[in-house]
Amino acid sequence: MVENEPIKHKDRSLYKIGDISPLGSKIADIYFYSSDYIIFKTEENTVSWEFANSPPWVNKTVNRCTSLIDATNSLLPRKYKENVDSMLASALHSSMVSTEEPDITNLFKSVEDFIEKYKNEIKERIADNTNYEIYIDQKDTIQFYYPNLPTHLNKVRAKFINLNSLLNSSLPEFRKTAASTMLASALAIALEKEDNDDPELIFKDIERFIVSHISADLKIRLFFANLLTAISCVLIFFVLDLCTSHKNVIFFLSAGSGVLGAIVSSIQRNNNIAIDHYGSIMSLYAESLSRLVIGIVFGLFIIFSAKSEIVLAPFKDNVYAIVCFAFIAGFSERFVPDLISKISKETEEKQAA
Repeated sequence: MVENEPIKHKDRSLYKIGDISPLGSKIADIYFYSSDYIIFKTEENTVSWEFANSPPWVNKTVNRCTSLIDATNSLLPRKYKENVDSMLASALHSSMVSTEEPDITNLFKSVEDFIEKYKNEIKERIADNTNYEIYIDQKDTIQFYYPNLPTHLNKVRAKFINLNSLLNSSLPEFRKTAASTMLASALAIALEKEDNDDPELIFKDIERFIVSHISADLKIRLFFANLLTAISCVLIFFVLDLCTSHKNVIFFLSAGSGVLGAIVSSIQRNNNIAIDHYGSIMSLYAESLSRLVIGIVFGLFIIFSAKSEIVLAPFKDNVYAIVCFAFIAGFSERFVPDLISKISKETEEKQAA
């Protein structure tokens, strides 16, 4: 037998996987068969059939089946095609073995319901060819279907998964649409490259886009988190001051100045903050809050140490000086720790003497 030469069996049950059907399609899988018909999947992954001595109503069934195949190809993602083909094959088989004309609507109801359920999943098709399909769904998430991915494209898939995960977990929603389109387009280009091509180069621009926008968004969030927390703290201290005796105002002023110092320091360092793009936004908020708490503690330490005359004794009754030192303590991470180290060292020297 010459390879790919069509084989024509009068008895359809004699066909097997790998044979060529009378219409020239290679049989990749067989759903149903008998001596009068065969319903099979072609090498192009499409459901097909060959009938002989078929009932008179089969033409209606075939026409409806053909229209549903067209609807599937145009509306549904390819990952659902196998499900639809299996249901269509079952409907065709039921039509062939039926002793009376079936109700076409009921016969294909499961297929139509399936199409109706998933027909709006695709928002934008980026690539669709024999080997693979890339599209963006309604949630602006990239869907990638490539059942027989060549080995040399594994590094492309790994890079895509990494960037897609970063995009979906960390990028703001209003940026996702543009980023998804860019990443999907880069993936389509990468899948066409040869074995020796580096995916890092192909994904370089979109990776820079994603990382830069994640960093900007996290820094903006961190800034407003610091600002709102600082304002809240200052307002709380102001209310507490109104509710307590006037002699305690210095404590609230010191704590508030420490908070303000911490927020100014945070704003000043905002552009230099190292952002972990896979980190949680809650960890940034926790870091921000902890710094403001430290500002309060350091501000209070200044007033206590001055009043106790451990350090800054000449300024213990100078409110303006105390407020300034409290601000410095909140602003500089090393001011109070260095002050404590100095006190500790002097104490040790006195004890040694």
